[in-house]
Amino acid sequence: MRTFVHHNPLHSLEYLPFEETIRRGKQFLNGDGYLPSDLYRAYVTSGRIRVEHLEAALQPLASERSIVLGSRSVTHREVLRACLTEGLCSPVREPLDDQLDDPDRDQIEQITRKLEQVLETPSLDERVKTVVETNHSALCRWLTLSHWCDDTLGTSIVQTINDQMIKWCSAFLDEGHAAWAMSDRDEGLYRSWKRLAAQEWSLIGIPDSRRKIAALPDHPEDTLLESLDLLGIPIELRQDYLSLQLTALPGWGGFIKWRGEERDYPWQQAHPVGLVKFLAIRLWYARELVQAACREYLDIQGRFDEIVSYMRDYSEEYYLRRQRIAGHLPALYAEEVDRLAHRKGQGWNTVLTRYRTEVVPRHQAARRRGNARRLLALSRSLQLLDEQLVESEPQALKQVIEWIEAFPESHHGIIWLKAFEAGYHEQLIERLMSANQRERTDIPTAPPLRPYSQSVYCIDVRSEPFRRHLESIGPHETYGFAGFFAAFIRYRAWGKEHETEQFPVIMRAKNEVREIPRSYLDHKVSQHRVWTKWVHAGHTLMHDLKENVITPYVMVESIGWFYSLPIFGKTL
Repeated sequence: MRTFVHHNPLHSLEYLPFEETIRRGKQFLNGDGYLPSDLYRAYVTSGRIRVEHLEAALQPLASERSIVLGSRSVTHREVLRACLTEGLCSPVREPLDDQLDDPDRDQIEQITRKLEQVLETPSLDERVKTVVETNHSALCRWLTLSHWCDDTLGTSIVQTINDQMIKWCSAFLDEGHAAWAMSDRDEGLYRSWKRLAAQEWSLIGIPDSRRKIAALPDHPEDTLLESLDLLGIPIELRQDYLSLQLTALPGWGGFIKWRGEERDYPWQQAHPVGLVKFLAIRLWYARELVQAACREYLDIQGRFDEIVSYMRDYSEEYYLRRQRIAGHLPALYAEEVDRLAHRKGQGWNTVLTRYRTEVVPRHQAARRRGNARRLLALSRSLQLLDEQLVESEPQALKQVIEWIEAFPESHHGIIWLKAFEAGYHEQLIERLMSANQRERTDIPTAPPLRPYSQSVYCIDVRSEPFRRHLESIGPHETYGFAGFFAAFIRYRAWGKEHETEQFPVIMRAKNEVREIPRSYLDHKVSQHRVWTKWVHAGHTLMHDLKENVITPYVMVESIGWFYSLPIFGKTL
C-alpha cells in the first residue's frame, strides 16, 4: 500500500452507536476501545478527571438504594464510584493467602465468617455450567473452532493457519521486491495456491494433502461454502464466523480488501486477489486441522454441532481441560489432565472426584477472602473504621458484594470515558468564553492599510489551527484554497509503465495525463533513454547483489563505504 491517510481499525462501522462499535472491535479484533482502568485512576489522582464528572457519568446506573455499614449510610452510587476509583471489581486470586503474613488477617477472617452465613459460593457444578453456557454462546460469534481447539486441547491451530496464510499472501502480493517471484500469479490467489500447495512435500501434518487439494473445486466460492458445510457452521452464524477468520490477520485481510476494491491498480490487474479467495484457503486449513485435532483428542468430528454436544455431555471433563490450558490447575492435577488428554470419558471420574473434594473448597475459601478484601478496601475508601465494617450486618455486606459483582470491570470503560470527556468539554467552553470576553473588552483599532502578511492554506481541518492562530496575533490575511478543484488526475511520465496518483488518496481519478515528447526533441529523447537504461541497470544490479546468496557478503566490504557519502552530507 503506497499511500494512506489514517488507520482506523473500526472503519466501516461508523453507522453503529459508539458502544456497539467498541463491542464489535473487541469481538473481532480482541482490542480494548478504552484506556486501562489504572490510567483512568491516575487521571483522578492528578485532577484530570474530577469527582463530580464521575458522579454525573454514574447517574444513569445508580439507584436510590442505600445500606448501613457500621453507623453510616452508604448509597449505591458511592459503591459504584469506589468500584471505579479503588478497582474493587478486578478479579481477586489468593491461593497463598493463608501462608502469607497479612496485617489485615484478623479483620479478613471476621468478615469472611460473616459472609459464610449469607453468601453462597458457586459450587463446581454451577461454575461448570456457567463455563459451558458462556463458551457455547461465544462459539462462532467470538470464538472460531480453531480457537476452541487451542483453548481446550492445547493445540496451536490458529498460529499454524496464520503462518501458512502469511507465507502465501506475502509471496502472492509481492510487488517486485522478491528475488524469486511466485509462479502462476496471473491466475489469482486461490488457483495459484491450489497449484503450488499440492506440490509441497509436507503440508503441516495434514494427511493426504495432495489428493485433498487436487480434489478442491476450481472456484473459491465453492470451496468456501464446502468448508463452511463441513465445519457445520449454522447459517445465522456464518457472517460473524467469516469476520473472525478475516480479522485473525487484520493487516493482510485489510490489504487484500483494499486491493480487491482498487480495480485500476496495476498489480491488482496483473495478479487479482480478493477476500473470497483468501477465506477459501484459510477455511480449508481450518477444517482439516480442526478435524484432525478433534479426532485425535476427543474422537469426534470437527463440526460445530459435535463440539457443542461434547461440551454438554462431558462438561466437567471439558472444564478441567480448559482450566489446564489456562494455567489454573495445580501442578498435580495438570499432570493428570495431560495424561488423560487423548482420552474422552475414560479415567476422568477419579480426577474429577479428587478435584471436587480437594481443590474446590480451597477456591471457595479464597473467593470468600477476596470478597472480604473488597469490603475492607471499600470501607477504607469511605473512611470507615475497620471495626465499623466488622460490626455491620451480614445482609448489608452481602448487598454490597452483589452491587460490586453487578458492575464488572468490562462496564467501566464507557463511564470513565464520559467523565474524561466532560472535563475536556468544560476546559474548551471556558477557553471559548474567555476568548470571546477578550474580544469584547479589547479596544478596537483601525486596521492597517496593508496587512502584515497574506497566506494561503488548504481547505483542511489540519490547517485550521494555524490559520486561526495567525489571524489572532495581528493583521494577517489568510485564504482557503481548494487545490484540486475536483480535477483528479493520474499522471504517467514518459517511459514509465505505471501512473502516479496526483490527488488525495481518498478520492478516485477520472482523467489520465501522459507525458509525450515533442517531435523536435528527438536528441533529448535519445539521451533520456540512454540515461534511463543505465539507471535501471544500476538498480537491477544493486537489487540482485543484495538478494543473491553469496554476493551480499562481498558487496558490504567492497561498496559499503559509498553509503557513507549521503550520511556525511546529511550531517553538514
